[in-house]
Amino acid sequence: MSTNKKKSTKESYVSFDKVETAILRQLGWRERWLYLELKWKSDFETGQVGLGPYGTECLTHERLAELIVVPPSRGREADVIDGKEAARLLSRLEKVGLVGEIGRRKKNNGLLFALPLSPIDKVAARKARQDTAALEMLPANGSVQSTENDDGAWDCGDSSPPHPVMACSKSINTFFSNDGAGDTPAPGSVGSAPTPILPENPTPGALSLARIRGRLEDSWFVYVDTAESERFYASWIRQGFSESEFEEAVEQVERSDSLTPAAVDRVLHQRRVQKAKPRPGRGRVAL
Repeated sequence: MSTNKKKSTKESYVSFDKVETAILRQLGWRERWLYLELKWKSDFETGQVGLGPYGTECLTHERLAELIVVPPSRGREADVIDGKEAARLLSRLEKVGLVGEIGRRKKNNGLLFALPLSPIDKVAARKARQDTAALEMLPANGSVQSTENDDGAWDCGDSSPPHPVMACSKSINTFFSNDGAGDTPAPGSVGSAPTPILPENPTPGALSLARIRGRLEDSWFVYVDTAESERFYASWIRQGFSESEFEEAVEQVERSDSLTPAAVDRVLHQRRVQKAKPRPGRGRVAL
């Protein structure tokens, strides 16, 4: 009789409750994927991310970006993002409540944050995080500038700024060009672009820059702040597109997979061309 016993393997898994699932359904695919990866990285009891293994981790935005890389395959290039785009995804997750308590560790300036909706016992998890934060996290008014390297990169190879700046960052992934924006690659910052000249006194019902930005950001459009997109916005305002035309174009784009200002620009002009075409009248034959 064989005395060999099968080794018992301890299985691990992550779960999503109804609240998390409902929120994720309103987000893009990258945000969903990043949250899934963060669930695996988090402490299951406290929901904290950035302390493991054994408190030695120095988490950076670049390392978060590496979690959601699609490797190349036959007939398909690799789909990668950089640390700035990962910071933006993390900020989006924070805005909807899936990520919170973002800060920096005293020990190594690594990212430290929580998934407040992830633990089953949320009350106990919150209390545990408060105790850990007192020991591990830099104070909100603490100076992280002292950890900046000579080349401007942050400790652990993180080129992204600390969270107070990250939350306002509109930088985009410079690996990809703006969809439909021609051969000009999407720049990483709008600061190098000239300020578009806009009408001083817009007519009632006309588009405004604030309206355009707010609507696109609310719908999680990408490349909202590139120089190419800024030129689109200025062009729409100069050409006198109304708010209703803009809204109809955005809604049409939202039904597709390309949530970019370039896609809105295409739809706006296609709709205007269609309206300009003469309609067949009485006694005429439509060709």
